[in-house]
Amino acid sequence: MNRKKIIIVAIIILTLTILVIVFWVARSKGNQGQIVSPGGFFPESGSGNIKVIPPNLLGKNGLIGGQNLALTKLSLAPVSGAAYAEGQVIYVDRATGNMYKVNSDGSGRNRASNTTIPGIFESHFSAQGDNFILRYLSSDSGAESVRNFLAGFSGALSTTTAISIEGIFLPADISSSAISPEENKIFYTYKQGEYTIGITADFQNKKQKQVFSSPFGEWSVSWPSKNIITLLTKPSGTAEGFFYSLDAKTGKFAKIIGGINGLGAQIDKSGENVIYSEAGQNSLKASIYNLKKNEKNALPVSTFAEKCVFSYASVYVYCSVPINLPPALYPDEWYQGLVSFSDLIWKVNLSDMSTEILSGAENDFDATDSFLSSNEDYIFFTNKKDSSLWSLKLK
Repeated sequence: MNRKKIIIVAIIILTLTILVIVFWVARSKGNQGQIVSPGGFFPESGSGNIKVIPPNLLGKNGLIGGQNLALTKLSLAPVSGAAYAEGQVIYVDRATGNMYKVNSDGSGRNRASNTTIPGIFESHFSAQGDNFILRYLSSDSGAESVRNFLAGFSGALSTTTAISIEGIFLPADISSSAISPEENKIFYTYKQGEYTIGITADFQNKKQKQVFSSPFGEWSVSWPSKNIITLLTKPSGTAEGFFYSLDAKTGKFAKIIGGINGLGAQIDKSGENVIYSEAGQNSLKASIYNLKKNEKNALPVSTFAEKCVFSYASVYVYCSVPINLPPALYPDEWYQGLVSFSDLIWKVNLSDMSTEILSGAENDFDATDSFLSSNEDYIFFTNKKDSSLWSLKLK
């Protein structure tokens, strides 16, 4: 090849290189503010963080945080549980056990109780928020043990002064518990030999009735509607999980869904819709299951079932969705605190799976234990990173 041809070829190659660079720079600028997922939800290989939100599902505005709705920190210290009661949020201070009430927008914070119980690590509230089970560590007898205190407020939360908490101690060997939405019964499980026993009782732990027995020991329980108690095997990405319903009246025990690794699940108040998630090594997927129609459909977001909450009419589901999915075994390493997420809150319409992003990326939170205000104008959640309580205005 003579010198002239070599120069021409070199010019052509240089020109093409410049055009390619200009193209990719322009494309990069055009994608600012978006989360790009090359090739779908999960890449075929590589060890970097996985982008779990495809660019075509970025909400109606097409931008992260497009609505800039109000996100407010409600607690001054870590909490062990919270609920919506009498138009306010009630929460338990993890360190002191003191209860506080605060308005949804963060205003009007006051101490609600004059009872101090240090070291409460779990607080399970009733649907109305006025009854609760407090779990804490006690060393009264010299050895550290778990105490379970079933209680309620002795007066109305609307009063401006702190009110008393009255209740009874439940057996120390309780492993899981739930309060009926009818506010008249409790359900709890405990080990008896090689079996896990399930008991229903009244609020004085009387009228006890055994309604459940299983050789499997680790259960997460919930009581979403009048006669439906649900039991979920503790999830692990290395083991198949199962989700069951238990009739509190008849004791009928039935499988809802199962045989899924890393299974997480919750059912709505009607008992017709289940949101469930499956997880494993570097994988996470969420779906909706309509029991009445026997239909299963993938949700357009990848998250854990416990990061979601149904609207009261089950028209929508609100989910906290990780922006990135660090390589890990899920949900195990997330429970263990070895990995953490930065979430966005999504609203999914269950009729057509349309989506809307409700929070911005400027706040770094890993949300869990979500619940709604009575008229659905606020969603509340606990930030798993530091156990602080937050609210997000929806309307």
